[in-house]
Amino acid sequence: MAESNDDWIRFQLQSLKWIRFEELCIALLRARGHKEVRHLGASGGEGGVDILSVGPGSRRWVTQCKRCRSLYPSDILPEVKKVISKPLEPPPEVYRLVATCNVSRAVDEALQEEAKNAPFLLEIATTWEVTKLVAFLRDDYQEIRESFIPSRGERDEVARIVDRLVESRTEEFRGREADYRSQIKALSQAVQDLAAQRGQPDAPKGIEFALAQLADGETAAAETIFSEILERKSSEAAAAKEEAAKAARHLGALAFLASTEKAIDYYRRAVELDPEEPSGWNELGRLFHRTGDLAEAEAAFREVLARGNSLTRPLPVAVAYGNLGVIYKTRGDLEVAEAMHRKALAIEEKFGRKEGMAADYGNLGLICRIRGDLDEAEAMHRKALAIEEKLHRKEGMANQYGNLGLIYQTRGDLEQAEAMHRKALVIEKKLSRKEGMANQYGNLGLVYKTRGDLDKAEVMHRKALAIDEELGRKEGMANQYGNLGVIYLTRGDLDQAELMQAESLRIHEQLGSKEGEAASYDNLGLIYKTRGDLDKAKAMHGKSLRIHKQLGRKEGMAAAYCHLGLIYETQRDMDKAETMLGKGLAIYKELGSRQGIAAAYCNLGLIYQSREDLEQAEAMHLKSLAISEQFGSKLGMAANYGNLGLIHQTRGDLAEAEAMHCKCLVIEKELGRKEGVAKAYGNLGLIHEKRGEMPQARECWERSRELFVDIGMTYMVARVEGQLARLKPEEGSVE
Repeated sequence: MAESNDDWIRFQLQSLKWIRFEELCIALLRARGHKEVRHLGASGGEGGVDILSVGPGSRRWVTQCKRCRSLYPSDILPEVKKVISKPLEPPPEVYRLVATCNVSRAVDEALQEEAKNAPFLLEIATTWEVTKLVAFLRDDYQEIRESFIPSRGERDEVARIVDRLVESRTEEFRGREADYRSQIKALSQAVQDLAAQRGQPDAPKGIEFALAQLADGETAAAETIFSEILERKSSEAAAAKEEAAKAARHLGALAFLASTEKAIDYYRRAVELDPEEPSGWNELGRLFHRTGDLAEAEAAFREVLARGNSLTRPLPVAVAYGNLGVIYKTRGDLEVAEAMHRKALAIEEKFGRKEGMAADYGNLGLICRIRGDLDEAEAMHRKALAIEEKLHRKEGMANQYGNLGLIYQTRGDLEQAEAMHRKALVIEKKLSRKEGMANQYGNLGLVYKTRGDLDKAEVMHRKALAIDEELGRKEGMANQYGNLGVIYLTRGDLDQAELMQAESLRIHEQLGSKEGEAASYDNLGLIYKTRGDLDKAKAMHGKSLRIHKQLGRKEGMAAAYCHLGLIYETQRDMDKAETMLGKGLAIYKELGSRQGIAAAYCNLGLIYQSREDLEQAEAMHLKSLAISEQFGSKLGMAANYGNLGLIHQTRGDLAEAEAMHCKCLVIEKELGRKEGVAKAYGNLGLIHEKRGEMPQARECWERSRELFVDIGMTYMVARVEGQLARLKPEEGSVE
């Protein structure tokens, strides 16, 4: 259940620095007509006295500001007694305690007893009402709130300036989806603080000009003002360090518009000046994560946890937990990642922060999908989507549409997957969110690849890669290099495929992304197998399997088991091959992955073929073919047509065998798969040989050899040359 609005304000006040809370109290006194306000707290205080002032009726006031960390602190009464007994010249006429906590009835009664004997009037003000207190309650609450939150006019001005500033920097800023919302808030705070200094006695010169320049997309004037504040306050007393740190954070927000590295430098300066302020650490962590420095990012987020807890600083702590969850997911430590996101979710739910809840549900959904729990993953993403729709947050809706598309893709429902990804892409384009556009282009590329439309798939992945390179998104670049590598492998361009996968692996290793490393190893294994280097292939798939087991990533485990099964099948170790493929099939069935099930059935069919159990082999290939046709996988259809052709060929039904191989050849040519085309020609050559059509056999085998040479599959080249050697010279010409 969400906390009340009073509780929300209470926690906002409790999360303030002591100097900021005292500044709010000063603003409250001035609003009530106090003159000659002296802030003693800034110089270390005077025995608990924070503010001296002359109030209405020329009465001398003493104000003590107490920012409490618990609801009923036991030290309020001793604090009041200490101030009452403190001799001050001239003696005050009014003592006021302003506290950010409730006062229990017992403490209240004790304070009233003290007030009877005090040489001055005792007033108590708290930030929300629980008991009847001596002084006004709601008036203080409202005025403190108004001094903390800008007026409607100020908010409109800030929003207008920030909107125009962001619009002027579309290329550098608005495409950076992951940082967009946090940096908008940081920019808004910088503009708000700049505007708030207007009319102040010690206000910097040129504020109006700086605001006007910001609205035109120019930050130089604002940067000059904040730089002057930073240098001036940095050299003053300790209390001024917080103001210097605030100026450094504002400079970081402005610098982010043009340079992530420069922004990092300013946020580093901010946390050095004020290490207790969580916003500086959270922003610094986000920037490090963006550049791929996960160790530094984790260290920054952990500083937030070390300096606050879910009671005193709930929202920054929730943000830090969520960000740590993302880091651990990237590293592949799903158990810790889930724990971090659930801690964040618990805090967000307690305070009814819907935006944070949606993010946590979405992240938990990603973890469930990696583990293969697709039903739970869908439930999490739909919870997130429902919240985003209620909040009318288009960017959040796009994220969840994309995540749901990935789930449908895993299940083999390509039509629904494409629909989700296109919904997401439409929103991303409207919002000019380049990172989101890159993600959806990449996802659509996976859909097209599964269908066998390699040209469209390549177009999508290259669009994604171009955006990721422009934004400097290393994780996205690694993913797209891997995806392009798979396309080159499918086409038979093994050298280019290996280059893509090696680059993908290099970046994943740099980022510490275990999931990405496992994918790269698996793809490299497929390349080595295609070349006939089965030992290297087995080593790569073995590495992939070990990582996926460590991560608990079922989909990856299933793929690695099936790929190892194919290697054992090639090595004629049918028992091990069947064991591996059986494990893969069991996991795919558990996941409900139709694409994976179809591939496993196809591979099991190959084993039964090798054992000459043609009936069982045909049953497997027909099952696989039916599923492949159902979700439009041309690659799967071609493989099964080719294998069914071999079964008919073994039975002696050459007409049906030729029909199957011709169907296979048409699809493989359509896909541009050189390996598939070469194998189809090779099989058709065998049929022509059995019929005694030697010239046609030679023509098919020569085409097959040419393609295998082009691909670099030397062991297949040797096999085809052996077939050509069987032909007599006079059988080698076509009239």
